[in-house]
Amino acid sequence: RTSRASSSTPTKSSSNMEDLSRRNIKSIDDSIETLNDSIDTNRSNTRKKSSSSSSKHSSKKSTAAKELEDLMESLSNFKLAPQTSTVRVQSNLSPSSDQLSSSLPQQYHICHSCQKPIIGQIITVLDRSYHPEHLRCTACNIEIGRRDFYEKSGKPYCEHDYRRLFAPKCARCDQPIIDVMITALNRNWHPEHFLCELCERRVGEDGYHEKDGHAYCRECYMNNFVPKCLGCKQVIVDTYIQALGGHYHKNCFVCQECSQPFLTGSFYEHDHQPLCELHYHQRRGSLCSSCQKPIGGRCITAMGKKYHVEHFICSYCTRQLQNGTFKEYQNKPYCHPCFKLQVFFFSFFRLRKEEFFSSSSSSSKMQPMIIILKEGTDSSQGKSQVLSNISACQAVAEAIRTTLGPRGMDKLIVDNRGKATISNDGATILKLLEIVHPAARTLVDIAKSQDAEVGDGTTSVVLLTAEILKNTKTFIEDGMHPTIIIRAVRKATALAIKKIKEIAVNIKLDDV
Repeated sequence: RTSRASSSTPTKSSSNMEDLSRRNIKSIDDSIETLNDSIDTNRSNTRKKSSSSSSKHSSKKSTAAKELEDLMESLSNFKLAPQTSTVRVQSNLSPSSDQLSSSLPQQYHICHSCQKPIIGQIITVLDRSYHPEHLRCTACNIEIGRRDFYEKSGKPYCEHDYRRLFAPKCARCDQPIIDVMITALNRNWHPEHFLCELCERRVGEDGYHEKDGHAYCRECYMNNFVPKCLGCKQVIVDTYIQALGGHYHKNCFVCQECSQPFLTGSFYEHDHQPLCELHYHQRRGSLCSSCQKPIGGRCITAMGKKYHVEHFICSYCTRQLQNGTFKEYQNKPYCHPCFKLQVFFFSFFRLRKEEFFSSSSSSSKMQPMIIILKEGTDSSQGKSQVLSNISACQAVAEAIRTTLGPRGMDKLIVDNRGKATISNDGATILKLLEIVHPAARTLVDIAKSQDAEVGDGTTSVVLLTAEILKNTKTFIEDGMHPTIIIRAVRKATALAIKKIKEIAVNIKLDDV
């Protein structure tokens, strides 16, 4: 911005201004030459006159001489305006006309607009001099000599036109920016117009975020453009894991069932959720129904369940059902011999149950059963205790069930002292188990008696007993008295022994 120039005393002009001044005073030079010629002519005429009349002519001046004196007097008495320097021309005409013309440009400035000498106030702009009234705006041509103005490319402009033509424009309001300006996104802004694209609050003081050529405050940018964790649905501002078409916090990328991290770096996907191998197969229904472990290769599908090939075994004798043929009883697979045995036991107990209830309803003289319990208890607690005893015996049987047969699996037993033992022998496992439940302890004692008697069959005794108790459980739940069940079991045992003898094959030593 160029400030308005103040009044100043005319100074020595440049060479360009001298040329302009020389042209402007050409008419003055011509006038002086004409006066000189007139003076010479008058002098020659005066010499021709007689000496007698010299006193008369000396007292009188010719008209031309008088005019010259008047001109010189007027020039010597000329003054500039007040508060400015006065340029005086000497009345002595001894200098030649060439000397006079060369001295004039040294005392005057020439107005760049009207090309005339400046006498009085002068405005100097860009090494050019102007009359105050001749300095005008290049765009609108109004006088700017006595007001503030601006310069652009060597041309003066008023404040309004300079801002309109050259001042930076605000990218939002498209108006000139006069005072403070913000430069961002390769554009210029008024500070009050640099706003968030979404919430329209001022940004810039605390920083901003850029997206697709727009400015956003931190809150709007985080809520709309920063990825969110698919696990906790919160904004991710630190390291993240990209998977399943989304982003996760490192601590949120875990199995959606057990919340365990994927330590190996691999995971399974189901329903667009990350899962560990176990729960992936569980959701897909591809867990072995026997061992509850994932099935990665061949499998057997039966009864709406899936099994490892080696785990599809008879529920009673635990032999592998290799040929794929089996019998289903109570949603369990059995080989054909074991299936017949199960059906036999079930039919027998069901018959005895029906006989019991029919005889109880038809006999009015029959005495009710008496169950002696401790004080403060009721009959329901007695039944619950019986069912609890059966469950304890079944737990012992399940502990050694998978050790039976040629494909029996090893068991790892760790005692209270930390000693570890691996074995698939039922007798050894039962000795190492610390069983405190009375009913379960009785079952272990029966197994030990079997081992002491014949030296084998410990596992078979436990499994057979547990299976009998399991089948009697439904009758107890229906209210049948245990003594009736015991009589039925004894009768079934006699029938089973008889059946075994019928199907038994005698082997002689000669046949071996």
